[in-house]
Amino acid sequence: MFLNEFIDYLQLEKKYSSHTVLAYEKDVLAFSEFLKKEEGGDVVSVHYAQIRSWIVFLVETGLTNRTVNRKISSLRSYYKFLLKTGVVDKNPLAKHKALKVSKKLHVPFSEKEVEDVLGVLADAGDFVSVRDRLIVELFLFYRNKKN
Repeated sequence: MFLNEFIDYLQLEKKYSSHTVLAYEKDVLAFSEFLKKEEGGDVVSVHYAQIRSWIVFLVETGLTNRTVNRKISSLRSYYKFLLKTGVVDKNPLAKHKALKVSKKLHVPFSEKEVEDVLGVLADAGDFVSVRDRLIVELFLFYRNKKN
C-alpha cells in the first residue's frame, strides 16, 4: 500500500503539520478499508468508479461536501505520490472536480442591533454621530445592493 512511504514524504519533503499528516493517513486508511469491504479491491489498482462509490458512501453518511472534499484531497495527494514513485501509471483522480460547497455568510449583527445603533446615532445630532450613522448606512446600502 506504500502508506508509510507516503507519510514520510508528507512529513519530510512536504513538511506538512502532524495534524495534516494524521488526517491524510486516516483518510487513505478509511478508503482502503472501504475498498476491501465494499469493492474487493486495493488502492493500487483502483478505478475512478470505485472512488466515486466511496464519495457517494461518504455523502450518504451525512458528511458535508467540505469534509468530503478534504478526504478527496488526501486521496489526490496519495495518488500523486504513487504516480511520482512509479507505483501507478495514472492518477484515478486526475479529472475529478470537487463537490460544490456553500459559501459561509458571516452576519456579525442582527437587523435589530443595527437599528438600535442607528437610533442612538440619530438622537445625538453632533458631527461624530452623524458621520458614524452615515458610515453604518453606507454599509447597509452596500450589503443590500449585493443581495
